[in-house]
Amino acid sequence: MNKINIDLFLNIWSYVGPNTIYIVPPLERLQIKKMKNKFKENPLCLYYRLVKWKSAVVSHNRARPTMSIDKKEKFILLDGNKSININKHNKIELFSSIKKDIIPRVKIVSSSVPGRIYQILWNIYSCRAENIERVKLYSLFWNNY
Repeated sequence: MNKINIDLFLNIWSYVGPNTIYIVPPLERLQIKKMKNKFKENPLCLYYRLVKWKSAVVSHNRARPTMSIDKKEKFILLDGNKSININKHNKIELFSSIKKDIIPRVKIVSSSVPGRIYQILWNIYSCRAENIERVKLYSLFWNNY
């Protein structure tokens, strides 16, 4: 019976968010708090790869941008208070608070060719986690409400 109650209140949490404190009984609130604290003890690890775009800003000839994808995966540890979302197809969406931490700033680089300047920027190419159920639970607690 205890598991049914927690599942029910987690379902309520998914619609109401942190305001469930007014609906959830104290015992279930304590269990939800313990579940949230597990992420502080053992953070969620997201693996991601970046794609680098290089395009000519000032040039006499129009050139196509070039792209290269990082071969090595990087990771970020999430222990709470950073919003993520996961859609129906289990694709992880990152919000600007995390993107600011992992995506480098735009660079402007001059070329060896006179009169040509390049802009280099990065985007997220892929993002994954080893345990998708844990990502869903994290997304439930720290969503962009």
